[in-house]
Amino acid sequence: MPFVTKEFFLTDSTKAFMFLENSLGYSSKEAQKIIDKARLYYPNGEIIKKSQIIFGKVCLDIFEPQVFLKPIFVHRDFAIFHKPYNLLTHPKGKFSHQSLCDSIKGIFGKDANPVHRLDFETSGVVLASLHKDAEIKLKKMFEVNMVRKIYRAWVWGRIEKEMMIDLKILSPNKEQKKQSLGIRSRIDKNGKEALTFIKPLDIREDRTLLEIFPITGRTHQIRIHLFAIGHSIINEPLYGVDDKEACLYLDHKLESKKQLFLHARSLDFYYEGQRYFFSVDEDFLDLGK
Repeated sequence: MPFVTKEFFLTDSTKAFMFLENSLGYSSKEAQKIIDKARLYYPNGEIIKKSQIIFGKVCLDIFEPQVFLKPIFVHRDFAIFHKPYNLLTHPKGKFSHQSLCDSIKGIFGKDANPVHRLDFETSGVVLASLHKDAEIKLKKMFEVNMVRKIYRAWVWGRIEKEMMIDLKILSPNKEQKKQSLGIRSRIDKNGKEALTFIKPLDIREDRTLLEIFPITGRTHQIRIHLFAIGHSIINEPLYGVDDKEACLYLDHKLESKKQLFLHARSLDFYYEGQRYFFSVDEDFLDLGK
């Protein structure tokens, strides 16, 4: 389990934040995250607040990563991983399931992080920074579109010509995300600009293999854009299905065995004057079944 619970007994009264920083050596940012995520509490389950005076026995949920994926490339500043489908990129809450962060931090330490994110359902190439300075540089490259990303997907229906999908996307706010279907974004004229270029590579009777170039990087952009033009990705569990089916999927998400036929195939970028290109295929790209 990525999180383990450790107990501490305080013989002197102290503020919770000071205990995390001075006694356990967490940075201010790390201590704040622990408090915000309710990972410091009393044995009876009472959540401890930032400025609360604590004494006696307290419990702390500590992240202990488990390495189960090896990088496919390592640079002094970054590493490349091939994320399988149905795997979270980042840990979520107090969890007992794996995430890509397990392997990244388990191999390279607590300051190593994914630079970008792939959906739980999406497989593909992920770039991880190995220290904070590299994280700042690499994230900036994504923000200013200096990283070229190429995806491939099998979609329902026949798409016979390349096109640019230009449809604004409105992402859910914090309150909406707490609702059962709050994870879903939608096409909305009041949303943020979203551009996706698609090119057909293979056409079967009822499906098309696409090469996809996301120009912007909105949440679920490729998935919602393809649904919006009437060509949902094969095995899409959230867009193009009714609310009941989507809720059923979300309730059992971590148990799902189906593979979304969407794959982040390659990353192409320049770093410190050197070009880097990484590409990984999935079996379904050839099969389309």
